[in-house]
Amino acid sequence: MKKIKKPLLIAIFLFVALLISSLSNIVLAFRDGEKIRQKVVRLHIIANSDSEQDQSLKLKVRDEIISKTANLFSTVNNAGQAIEKARQNSKLIEKIANEEIIKNEFNYCAKVVIGNIYFPTREYNDNVVLPAGDYSAVRIIIGEGKGGNWWCVLFPNICVPSSIVRQKNMSDVLSDGALNLTKTPNSSKAKLRLKSVEFFNELYNKLREKLREIIK
Repeated sequence: MKKIKKPLLIAIFLFVALLISSLSNIVLAFRDGEKIRQKVVRLHIIANSDSEQDQSLKLKVRDEIISKTANLFSTVNNAGQAIEKARQNSKLIEKIANEEIIKNEFNYCAKVVIGNIYFPTREYNDNVVLPAGDYSAVRIIIGEGKGGNWWCVLFPNICVPSSIVRQKNMSDVLSDGALNLTKTPNSSKAKLRLKSVEFFNELYNKLREKLREIIK
């Protein structure tokens, strides 16, 4: 039996070690992504269409909702409390949106949907990244909801400037790897962690959608 040369054995060992290390980092990144999804609540506003008027209205509705609900979420301490507060005030949020729509003389209305919603990886204000996955969210659908959307983080509330209301930061609810995963990646390792979470969650979402189509 032919012996494997020592340099080749070393190369194989290093390759296996590198593979194990990479897989371990991917698993840790996936767990960190799950921690983020458990502790974050998102606000999502979808315009009626992509027309200039509808997109402008979307931003006006956004400004009204952020301004008039700022204090609602200032005392919540976790994502569970935030989503419960949103449910308790869903009619108020809907009313604020519809009053702004009427004020701007549009003939459709908005509806509020609260629940788990899938989002792709997105960056907010060039400094907060949220990896792809299912998040607890407050979604405002304006009219037919076929236009471009706007989103931010409702809890911890980075939608509202700190000068308006005291709020929690990402660092108050996340730590270590999960917190680092929300930062704009500036190294190859950080980019790999974010991409791995994005890949597996997008794959899961596509498989889930296919299954729903089959069941239908």
